[in-house]
Amino acid sequence: MGRLASPHVFIRWIPLAGIGLALFFYGQFLYLHAMNIPFADDILDVLQVMSGLIGADQPGQSLELLFAQHNDHRTTSSRLLYYLSYAAEGEINFRTLTFVANFALIMILLVMYLAIRDHFAPWLLLLPAALVLFQLRAYGLTLWSMAAFAYFYVYLYGFACLLMLRNINGVRFIFAILLASLATFTLASGQMIWLVGVVSLLQQVAVRKKVPLSYVAVWLGAAIAVMLAWRVGLETPNTLLYVLDFFIQKPWYQLTYYFVLLGNAVTEESVTVAATAGGLMFLLLCYSTFRNRRAGNILPELFGWYIVFSVIAMTLGRAPYSDIEYALSSRYSFPSILMLANSCILVFYRLDRRYLKLFRFQFCWPASTAYRPIRCTQRNCSRRWKRESRTIIEKTIGFLVKPRKRQILLSGERFPRKSMFRHRARIRCPLFFHTRTHQNLPANLPVRERRNVLIYCS
Repeated sequence: MGRLASPHVFIRWIPLAGIGLALFFYGQFLYLHAMNIPFADDILDVLQVMSGLIGADQPGQSLELLFAQHNDHRTTSSRLLYYLSYAAEGEINFRTLTFVANFALIMILLVMYLAIRDHFAPWLLLLPAALVLFQLRAYGLTLWSMAAFAYFYVYLYGFACLLMLRNINGVRFIFAILLASLATFTLASGQMIWLVGVVSLLQQVAVRKKVPLSYVAVWLGAAIAVMLAWRVGLETPNTLLYVLDFFIQKPWYQLTYYFVLLGNAVTEESVTVAATAGGLMFLLLCYSTFRNRRAGNILPELFGWYIVFSVIAMTLGRAPYSDIEYALSSRYSFPSILMLANSCILVFYRLDRRYLKLFRFQFCWPASTAYRPIRCTQRNCSRRWKRESRTIIEKTIGFLVKPRKRQILLSGERFPRKSMFRHRARIRCPLFFHTRTHQNLPANLPVRERRNVLIYCS
């Protein structure tokens, strides 16, 4: 019998192929439909600002244009990217800007991978998130350069900031402050990254006891300085008093609007379905956060809370001026899409730690490439193959067969309890044995006992 497929095919290469295929179709859509035509805010935030920057005579004028207010936002970070695109091409090309804006989705997926790479199958977890992320529910943003820059990059900067705050040191801390500042000056909801960053640092200070309290103090000081700079010369009707007054008058309306924004990735027509989906994802995040509050890696939960708080900011800014049905618009669907993708990662990332036995067989059995067949007669092989097939079915539907009591350890070694594939695996199949395992077995060991050998999966 030939060698079976490597486990890396099932947990790495097939998911990578699926992610690549989703990315290919998404890129093909952009290539076919992206146009060099400004739309709506592209004229105000791109053309006018870039024309002023190109024709500015003094550095002060350029800085004033970069920090100029756009509606309720400061889009300085996006304007810097507009200018870099202009400097590279020598013209303002909105087709190029569309590709640059959507490139943030690839970077978000990469940051998610870096956040869960301690898992034994990170690409497998990332596959459903990629399928959710690279679909066209947010069609109102995909080809709209200015809006795509704002919504895509505010989460890219925020996620990258939280990644830098994990296992922090001086250099990573400086980069985290820089990324949080970029998020603040991309979209108004980006200011929420400072709050989530404080939570991340406090968890490392109080629970993990790996970070001195001085980091929290410096982070708070940087947050105050950046947000004060953000509010210099700000003119907006959405004052805090007006927002709070509206919330007190219509709390149920605000709450419904919020959950619709959080769950509108699943529908564009039903307010009830969207609000239900948003509520379920919020409850999942709360449960996972409480249960894993002492875990070493809580980045998936922190990503979720950053999305939650940013949607709160969106609700406070949009609910007083629009109907609930407006929250179903594709223009505001990207936070919900990202929340759904993060929820997929969160479920499977936490699930295997509790129910590792459920996946043990699926990931250990393909590892039988490391085993070689024992020579036997055709009749014996047929019988053993039947027993092996029966064992596969039993284990797949829920491990109905209890392991036998007799176990043999190789060379007296102890097997680690946890970590990737290096866990105990009882291979009941008599047809495959590891080369090293087969050599270390006593020569007089009966075949029925050889079938119970504990092997070390690598």
